[in-house]
Amino acid sequence: MRRIKFFTLIELLVVITIIAILAAMLLPALNRARERGHAIRCVSNLQQVGQAGMLYGNDNNQYLPGYLPVGSTYYTTATILTAGAAFNDPTFVYQLSNSAYINAEVFHCPSDRGKFRGGLDAVYGIYRPSEMGNSRGNEIRTAQLGDFLVAQDDTCFSYNYKKMKRTTEIYLFADTYRDDQKTGGWFFRIQGSSDTMSVILRHSGAVNLAYADGHVGTVNGPNGLAAQRMPIRRFFDQNGIFRQE
Repeated sequence: MRRIKFFTLIELLVVITIIAILAAMLLPALNRARERGHAIRCVSNLQQVGQAGMLYGNDNNQYLPGYLPVGSTYYTTATILTAGAAFNDPTFVYQLSNSAYINAEVFHCPSDRGKFRGGLDAVYGIYRPSEMGNSRGNEIRTAQLGDFLVAQDDTCFSYNYKKMKRTTEIYLFADTYRDDQKTGGWFFRIQGSSDTMSVILRHSGAVNLAYADGHVGTVNGPNGLAAQRMPIRRFFDQNGIFRQE
């Protein structure tokens, strides 16, 4: 009669330990692979957002709204491109579209862990200059890039594609973060420290930027942000910590 051999307790513990070690070794690699997939999807989403902005501009004499009042309601770019809004404001006479250009969910980065609500809390925000007045040329480099900002006041603005000189160097949308909501924001600033919304180095220390010509670039770290034609001097790192260079 054959005797059935059972594992001893020590042998079982050895096997369990080996499995635990292998899992610990593989988990970081799996997380990195998942994040690479999220980063690729983020690029795709931002390309769609940028192209939606260009389509809107083609339909509206090359104007792209950033933040506009319609009566007592204020519209963000995310709201305008996803829900549609009919404008009848004398300052922004070209914002006439009333149809959607893109699905709202495309405004959400897959790496963002916050609760996506769209509108004012869209994860992909539009660039909003800190200075809307005569000194704005220092920030948006009007001599090299063109005076493409159309400001109604210190709050409301839009962009004119026709006045952009180097669309490959003018970013319009980016992965954003707001520390008061722990999710994205509808705009981002590149200098100053007066509010909470900035770009975030969410993808392993990098951020995706959508440019006015429709392409998306992945910018690595603070040095990459500072090397932009319009240098980005404020940002959140991948842990959500605000930094200012």
